[in-house]
Amino acid sequence: MHSIVIVPFGDIPKTLLDFLREELAFRFGTEVSVADPESIPEGAFDRHRSRYRSSLFLRHLEEERQDVDLKETERRIGIVHADLYNPESDVVLGEADPVDRVAVVSLASLHPESEALPEEDLRFRTRVLKEAVHELGHTYQLDHCGNPKCVMYLSHAPNDLDQKNADFCMAHQSKLKRR
Repeated sequence: MHSIVIVPFGDIPKTLLDFLREELAFRFGTEVSVADPESIPEGAFDRHRSRYRSSLFLRHLEEERQDVDLKETERRIGIVHADLYNPESDVVLGEADPVDRVAVVSLASLHPESEALPEEDLRFRTRVLKEAVHELGHTYQLDHCGNPKCVMYLSHAPNDLDQKNADFCMAHQSKLKRR
C-alpha cells in the first residue's frame, strides 16, 4: 500500500499538520502519518542569501527513507517554516524530487496579509494544502498542467495558489490512478 509521511522541520502547529494529514489522505486515497518534528538539516542555511537550500531538505528526507529501509511506495514531504531557495529561484514555495519520492514545502512565503494566526487562517491553510498536493503530485511523476485551475499548474507566487483548486484536473486524476 502507498503511504505518505509528513515530516515537520521545527515547530509546526499540530492543527496544521492534522489538517494536512486528513486532506492529503483524502486526495491521494492513501494512509498519511505525521512524523516527530526534526531539526533543520545542518548546513542548510545560506548566510549570503539569508535563506535555506531546499535541496538539503530533500536530501535529508531521502537519506531518512533509506536509513529505515522504507517501502518503495512511501513518499515523504517536509514542512518547514523557513524561506527556501534553489539555484533556479530565490524564492521556492515547494520542491520535489520525483525519483526519490520526497518533497518539501515552505510555509514562510505562504502567509496572507491577515490578523489571524497563520494556522487558523483558511487562506493560509489552503495555500499550504495546494502546494503540498502539487509537490506530492510530482513524486507520482505528474508534470505541470496547462489548466490554470488544476493543482499541478505552476505557481510562482502565493497569489498564484489562490487562483487554482486543491484538486487534480481530470487528466491528472487519470494519470495518478494509473500510477
